[in-house]
Amino acid sequence: MFTEIGRLRDSTLGDLLGACIRARLDGSLVLDDGAGVRRIHLRRGEVWAVEGEPPRFGALVVAAGALSEGELEAEIHRDRGERRIGQKLVLARRISSATRDALLRAQRAARLDALFGIEDCEVRWCAPSPLPIGAAELPPLPPSRVLAGRPRRRARAPMETERRAALAALDLPADASRGDIRSRYRSLVIDLHPDRGGAREHRLREVLSAWRTLSSTAP
Repeated sequence: MFTEIGRLRDSTLGDLLGACIRARLDGSLVLDDGAGVRRIHLRRGEVWAVEGEPPRFGALVVAAGALSEGELEAEIHRDRGERRIGQKLVLARRISSATRDALLRAQRAARLDALFGIEDCEVRWCAPSPLPIGAAELPPLPPSRVLAGRPRRRARAPMETERRAALAALDLPADASRGDIRSRYRSLVIDLHPDRGGAREHRLREVLSAWRTLSSTAP
């Protein structure tokens, strides 16, 4: 299930991620430029994983000087099991688990940085999906690493991206009317209320936060 947010050219990735972080959203920002799909996984507004472009893990191992290209290829061919490259190298004692984790963090950060170079694409908000294998083993990126120094348009349109993120949290399209918003909010609050058995406390807080944002930014 997804909600259309719009085109990236109408905002910035920094604004969209900032709105998601402030609203502590669970889900994924999906960027689709027709040539490829990139996905930023968030849990309670924290970036846990980024799926998209290289760098590949093996290239980072070589760039860090941990192994040569030949040594890396030899290890990959020696163990053709389904383990990830990082696991293989740790088990073979070619790199430490600390080095592997540091390179995985660098890979995630590099992939996020690359997304900020996209000028325009379709942006969607998707309900939470399983994190990529191994992503939960790393701590999330801190907001300062995600947002510091990023291009923003908040000075020109400070509330629009927050409104879009709030609509996405309610699974509503960008052109939802006041009546649509009110109806959806009431329905979700009833479904999630503890007295009705909807004991999903975090989701309820997310809905309440979205309602406050939409109430304060009503057109």
